[in-house]
Amino acid sequence: MESECDNSKIVNNYHVNISNANIQGLNLGNNINSSGSTYNQINTSIEYNDKTFINYLNNIKLRFNNWYQLNEINILENLNPEILNPLEIHYFTNFPKSDFCLTYEEYTLEQLLRSKAKIKVIVGESGIGKSTLLKYLTYKKSVDCLEFSDKKIPIHVHLKNLSFRKTLEKLILSKLEMLEYKINNCSLINLLNKNFFTFILDGYDEFSSDLISLINNEISEICNNFENCNFIISTRKNRIPKIDHGSIYFSEILPLKKEVIEKITEKYLLKNIDFLYHIEHRELEKESSNFLLLLMMISIFKKDEKLPSSISGISFRIFEMIKEREDIKGTKNKIILNWQTIERILSEIGFYIFQKSENLSLDESELKTTLKDILNNLEKEREIQTGIDIYSIIEILLSTGILILENSTFSFWHRLFLN
Repeated sequence: MESECDNSKIVNNYHVNISNANIQGLNLGNNINSSGSTYNQINTSIEYNDKTFINYLNNIKLRFNNWYQLNEINILENLNPEILNPLEIHYFTNFPKSDFCLTYEEYTLEQLLRSKAKIKVIVGESGIGKSTLLKYLTYKKSVDCLEFSDKKIPIHVHLKNLSFRKTLEKLILSKLEMLEYKINNCSLINLLNKNFFTFILDGYDEFSSDLISLINNEISEICNNFENCNFIISTRKNRIPKIDHGSIYFSEILPLKKEVIEKITEKYLLKNIDFLYHIEHRELEKESSNFLLLLMMISIFKKDEKLPSSISGISFRIFEMIKEREDIKGTKNKIILNWQTIERILSEIGFYIFQKSENLSLDESELKTTLKDILNNLEKEREIQTGIDIYSIIEILLSTGILILENSTFSFWHRLFLN
């Protein structure tokens, strides 16, 4: 893919033979640094063997093998997961802020990935498919590395977990350790000096604004000092990265095309013509071009053979379907809390997150404090029995699939439910 404004440099020193990289564990040897950078202290005594490299990639491949599933509990459980290749369903266009200018007004994911920009920022509204796309890219790149058709090791990071204590460097190292990449207490600088990486950062719009300068500097220093690394970042339009680097490209995910919507519905529905008629009749064409909303509508239509008339109606009906699922299960959770109480607790947590937490999540301490206040009020109103264990409540909330736990952080499965 050609670029009208592409001024990125190809560094010949990093065109290494992939077979040698396999034998040496992707060891690049010499340092590339810039004086004055926090990323310029190299410990050359650290070595990485092929087994560590292969173990990590196999774990990444296994972890992201089900990249197309919406979440582990599967809120839309009446939909059997279908593999909808992002290469076939998503199209992109130049985001107005971009300095890199692709010659195409509209292009595919494959064309986007061929851009030489070191930082690719993917912009899109909630539910358009950004997170699923990044999970797919993580999986695909792990497979490519294992097959030696790519030498850049993918590292997927949820930026909503970012804090002053959990910097980008610490999140990266934590992810590597969690997936059995034996870093032996070394710093990120050691890894950057010896390996090729693609850092896949999901949710640039989901952490506190106090941290923007910190993460921008971290990304900038890595890109400016290490030609062997690149970034793929997702965000919404409300927060566009301003990173000090000349090779950055902004691309916007377009709404699903009509023919793509028809292709997706054919995979899930026998009566997809009836479904498409209901979309038109309810004037939901715009909503159906959003990937998540489309799947929600398909799930509702499979059950009801009709559709709500608005986004709020869609979200509410999905919420009701989760309630119906829990009632059918008849679990012992109902002995402690009825669904009306669960709904109220989730609503109050959602309101607290929206009001107090810029990154739209809570750590365990914050959730426990919030729950304590909510439960005290419910006890005073005699809506619940006294002395209920907070951890039991958290377990019940997580069982709904609406509240999720990831890396010790609690958040709503999607912004649509938070709304």
